[in-house]
Amino acid sequence: MPKSLLLLLILPLLLCQCAGKNARTLATEEAVPLGFTEVIHDTPFFSLFSLLRRGEIGKPLHVYIEGDGHSFLSATRVSPDPTPRYPVALRLALGDHTGAHVLYLARPGQYLDNTAFPCPEIFWTEERFGEEVLSACMLVIDRALHLFGAKGTVLVGFSGGGTLAALLAARRTDVRFFASCAGNLNLGRWVQEHDLTPFDPSRDPMNVCGKLVSLPQRHLLGAHDTVISHRGTLEFCKAVGEKALFLQVPGLGHTGPWQRYWSYDYETPSPYTFSWSRKADAS
Repeated sequence: MPKSLLLLLILPLLLCQCAGKNARTLATEEAVPLGFTEVIHDTPFFSLFSLLRRGEIGKPLHVYIEGDGHSFLSATRVSPDPTPRYPVALRLALGDHTGAHVLYLARPGQYLDNTAFPCPEIFWTEERFGEEVLSACMLVIDRALHLFGAKGTVLVGFSGGGTLAALLAARRTDVRFFASCAGNLNLGRWVQEHDLTPFDPSRDPMNVCGKLVSLPQRHLLGAHDTVISHRGTLEFCKAVGEKALFLQVPGLGHTGPWQRYWSYDYETPSPYTFSWSRKADAS
């Protein structure tokens, strides 16, 4: 039999095998050999999928919060399954070899079958940064801290996960470092630039900058990102002040691949810097 014909016969079988595994199974199978355990957290509002890995005694808890995922099928059609096609925060969590305790935290509705774990779609649409979501995230982080006996937290968020990380950092008293990759840190500007329905202003990270001025931070953005603008991120960093390091990475779009550029060194506070020219800043 010609090799080309054999490949045509085998390829559909391989695709069927891949299709037979859902995103939750694939994520867990990838994470377990790296020491992670799947934990589904019940909260008063919905269940949340997570992956946990115990670290070294005395180390902090590194929390990686996933992006908004596949929330919409189109501009007007809500997706029935917001699980991300490319889970950036998962990639970052699996690459963390610092010895810290690690919590990968998915967003409401992600990875979980909505029949077995009901979650109203409002929690991955207009209420994605609402009080219920923030309270649920706080609860899961507290549980992980207690489980591991971790000393402090480091919050890392991708895209909309960066929004949540900022809002959580403003509420918590145990955060050592706050970081984002393509983080949506300026909801007001983002809504304006994409002509979207405004969110409740109280959920905008720009309105909690005053609570973050003493917290060391690092925020990365791709130079080719068409989802999050450099202006919005720059405005956030300026509002926070000298503790916020902002880096624009050449050649990258919204999804990275960020794991190739991410630094896990959170211990040394970084100065506020620009990664583009003053001319670009003024334009």
